[in-house]
Amino acid sequence: VLVALSASAQKSAVNAAQGKLFDPIDPKGAIKLITPALENEETKNDGKTWFIAGNAYFMLGEEELKQEVMDQDSNHKLVAADAFEHAYNCYLESRRLEQIPNEKGKVKDRFKSEIATKMKQTLQTFLAAGSEYNNLKDYDNVIKNFKLFLDVQKMDVLANDKTLSTDSLNNQITFYVGEFSLMQKDEATATQYYESLIGKNYEEEIVYDRLVNIYKDKDEAKFLDIIEKGIAKFPKNPVFIQH
Repeated sequence: VLVALSASAQKSAVNAAQGKLFDPIDPKGAIKLITPALENEETKNDGKTWFIAGNAYFMLGEEELKQEVMDQDSNHKLVAADAFEHAYNCYLESRRLEQIPNEKGKVKDRFKSEIATKMKQTLQTFLAAGSEYNNLKDYDNVIKNFKLFLDVQKMDVLANDKTLSTDSLNNQITFYVGEFSLMQKDEATATQYYESLIGKNYEEEIVYDRLVNIYKDKDEAKFLDIIEKGIAKFPKNPVFIQH
């Protein structure tokens, strides 16, 4: 009986949280209501629960951006980016759950267009937050927000949208993630992002140079391969020739 009452309470909380997202909008109140439902066995496996949680965080981010315009305080942008990150994670879980067939073998796949519309609006905030954190010399958060800028574009709901960014901007941000990760001594992340730039004609000589130094004394096969490619592409570069 207690379990049934708890489940009923959490379902009611989900509906109440959804109600907080209509005029008058109260995203913080909605987040407070729905957070327990994200852990309850009866509600955490419902894509709608995570969708509403994502909406609450998204609207919280929107409120912060509006406040930034009024206050001229860039800190609101950083708070908004944090809220949008929570929204992104909630929406990812919602999407995962929505792809699971029900007992009749059917996939509901609700909320797809709504999630796409909202997440598309977060890109510039992640980009701006990354730049602001760079000004603050908070490089871990630079990396996090630039990664989010790239990762949001890979969401299944946005996979075919060619209006999100440009290849040149994405390559630039990918390069920055590599550079800042290397600065933070995270060679695994740096390698991943540098390698993704090979063949894209963006700062390739620097990318090859970085990978040579990363692979040296760590992975002989990859080291020799990148040296060979580097010499072929940049035959006058002394870093490649001397090896």
